[in-house]
Amino acid sequence: MPPSFRSTEKDDLSFSDDLQHLNPSSPDGTYHNAPRLKKANSSSTRRLLGFIPAIFVLLVTLGLVALIVGWLLAFQHGPAQGGLGFGPAFRNGSFVLFEGERKGDADKRGGSHLRVLTWSSWGSHIISDTGSVLMTLVGYRVASQWLRNSESNVLQTPTPLQYGLLVRLMGSSSPISLGRAIGYAAAPRRRPRLPRLFSEALFFAATVWILAKAIWGVDTWLHSVSRAVPFALQVPAADSVPLLAVGFNDTLCGSWRQDERASQFMAQGYPCLAEWEGWALYNTEMMPTGYSALVNQSSTFQAVTLADAQDTAIVIPKQPSGYTFQASTFGVRAACTSLNSQCDNDGAGVTTNCARAGYPGLPHRVGEQQDNGYDESISSSVFGIVKGEMGGVQMGATDLRSSNGTTPNPATLAIQLRWDSRLQSAENYVLVPDDAEPAVDTMPKPKVTLYAACQVTFLNVTAWHDGASGTWTMVNSTASSSDLASILWLPMLYQFITERLASNVEINARMEPRDNVMAALNQNIGRLALAAASGYFQPIEAVDVHISVNDAILSIYPVAPVVCLILLLLLYAVLAVAIFTSSWFTSDKTMLVVPAEMSHSGEHEERSMVALTQAWLVDPMPLVALAFPGEDGKDPMRSVAKSTNEMVYDGHDGDSRLSIGLHDGGKVFGLRKRGDRREDGE
Repeated sequence: MPPSFRSTEKDDLSFSDDLQHLNPSSPDGTYHNAPRLKKANSSSTRRLLGFIPAIFVLLVTLGLVALIVGWLLAFQHGPAQGGLGFGPAFRNGSFVLFEGERKGDADKRGGSHLRVLTWSSWGSHIISDTGSVLMTLVGYRVASQWLRNSESNVLQTPTPLQYGLLVRLMGSSSPISLGRAIGYAAAPRRRPRLPRLFSEALFFAATVWILAKAIWGVDTWLHSVSRAVPFALQVPAADSVPLLAVGFNDTLCGSWRQDERASQFMAQGYPCLAEWEGWALYNTEMMPTGYSALVNQSSTFQAVTLADAQDTAIVIPKQPSGYTFQASTFGVRAACTSLNSQCDNDGAGVTTNCARAGYPGLPHRVGEQQDNGYDESISSSVFGIVKGEMGGVQMGATDLRSSNGTTPNPATLAIQLRWDSRLQSAENYVLVPDDAEPAVDTMPKPKVTLYAACQVTFLNVTAWHDGASGTWTMVNSTASSSDLASILWLPMLYQFITERLASNVEINARMEPRDNVMAALNQNIGRLALAAASGYFQPIEAVDVHISVNDAILSIYPVAPVVCLILLLLLYAVLAVAIFTSSWFTSDKTMLVVPAEMSHSGEHEERSMVALTQAWLVDPMPLVALAFPGEDGKDPMRSVAKSTNEMVYDGHDGDSRLSIGLHDGGKVFGLRKRGDRREDGE
């Protein structure tokens, strides 16, 4: 073995003390006249070892968390998600975002950029590259332990194989390097004792790798379950908004009372448009509007039934499609009860009197009754009952002399409907199931007759229209005044809806049980009553009007992968802080004083021994420098260079090139520098 140069001073450290026997710079194994490196205590008790790498990792992880969370909150779409914030998203199971353009034409609002997937991909790729950054931080901790153990506990220093595994582990925590290190550590009987620094480095490397792959896995999961879906986006409507609510035309009654023709037949003291000879005979708009609405052909209004509001009918405008808004309007809710089974009959199934049920005016007959199929004394009619009087018998509302045609709200109606097959046979074509109770009389054949009493409530309604689905929802309702109810029920008392009502419920009456027939009667009375009275109404402004952009696309991000991604990024940030904190408390009190002759600047400089040792752990360059010295007298200077690249000799001559193959007389396969003084055996 070549002789080594040893210092006689405790605080002096000749570079050749530990390395000369491995790396002779001269044929006799000594550095002739080489200046010496000296140890010195650091002037600072703490150094920010790895500060920049730690800040980089924190900026990446916490920045991505802030970006993802901020994006999710900033672009949430409350109507589709069920509200804004994390609570509605968790209840819904997904974050629902509108990531399209906020301004511009409708066709530019529809795009879904799925930005969260972009941030997630960035995070996955960047985190996979920060593993080596975190391992540089771990290197400071391992380097400090190695230096300390080199002076006090040799058994806690690595063997050459352990050092080689450490360099590969710290420099690149790949599955191969991890697998080989774990395989080595898992066989205690076939290896020397593991130093603590090796176990810690292996633990941190495995943890960093597992977290990075977990983030990649969650990113893949998020990509596989996220999607874009079409949705009718609601945006505030422009200034030119159509009139979408319904109000009462207050000027109608005033102009009617001033009409010279109408004044001759006007029923003084009776509700608006009640006349002795009919209803609204001299108003040129009421009748056409009502007829058109009854057959759903009005260009202004229509009546619809809200099934989820106790079959309440409301009058709505024929609005342009796509608008979402809240509107005031009017409604009617009917509750009908079948009277056929409660009335007296002649024993043959023909109802004779409904006084026992509280309606002595039923059945109402015109002409002489016949006890056979030729009986024409009963016809379909709708009557209004007030204080025992029955309006609609002869002169509509003017039949109610004691109340001047007015009604309380709710109003009471008595209904009789008759259908005739017009075939003088023994059949009346009633097909109600045998185990169900019908709502009609089936005698005398072929007549079919229905009797019912209805409580009809007129309402002032606030309703919400969803332009996306075209559905209406009742927000609230209150009973209308008696005056308004008395006006709106007039078309029914003048038999304006009777034939349409009979036609609409005939099939139900012939084929379905009593309860189903009453439900159909409720719906039709409400809808037809409003349609017939629609001439009293006028369009007015709605509130909170939005327009639906039908080609909008929403981004759907399931909560589970998003939360997992955020938690893993935060955990990665916590790991970075923990590793940086451990490096902060790493002992770095001993410095190497580099003489002016050995420094590139020509002045005395200091080098951290922990930083230099860390370079031997995370970078193979110092090992390359050790294996292939320059032998130009500058190797000691290169050993303490600031950059690991500067530690390695990089000559220009041909003898500085490396060859690979057999050397030492064919005894060794490996690299050799052509200028090496050792024999190559050739």
